[in-house]
Amino acid sequence: MAQELLSRFGSLRELYAAPLEELERVLGVGRAKVAQFKAVIELSKRYLTEGFQNRPYVEPSGDILKLLYQEMRDLDQEVFKVLLLNGQNHVLKIEEVVKGTLTTAQIYPREVVKVALRHSAAAIVFVHNHPSGVTQPSEDDKRITRDLVFACRLMGIKVHDHIIIGDNEKFSFADNGLIERYNKYFESRNAP
Repeated sequence: MAQELLSRFGSLRELYAAPLEELERVLGVGRAKVAQFKAVIELSKRYLTEGFQNRPYVEPSGDILKLLYQEMRDLDQEVFKVLLLNGQNHVLKIEEVVKGTLTTAQIYPREVVKVALRHSAAAIVFVHNHPSGVTQPSEDDKRITRDLVFACRLMGIKVHDHIIIGDNEKFSFADNGLIERYNKYFESRNAP
């Protein structure tokens, strides 16, 4: 049955995204089997999430990508999530802050900081997807990331990264030196 499902849908990605009705039409797969299949997918997502709870935050973009890639790469609207970390860089919680449209998500630094303060986060990582699959940050992505770094710095919250998830790729603001640049800019503007 697994081989038939894979050959019909072409890949695990397409199989996971297939609508219930289409799965039911596959020979030998009734409503009960489809429910079991969807339950396994959901359990695997939860397992991956739990695997990162209370785990040291080591490699920003690599670990975060493993954690959220499957969940966010195929979304048809932009979703902005915040990973909240404690002082030892363990994941406290992952919060979805904004669900936007196909091309944009309206992010307000005030709301992001409120979430971080509510959970007593010492550090934070931002993650959002680009439904187009292209991970290159827009000028708005750069501006809001800079504003978020500034707002978090004012509240004593460290920003480790902002990761954009696309189709089989990612863009990490930290890996590309932008988080460091925004921090230096903040410091230069706030120097005595």
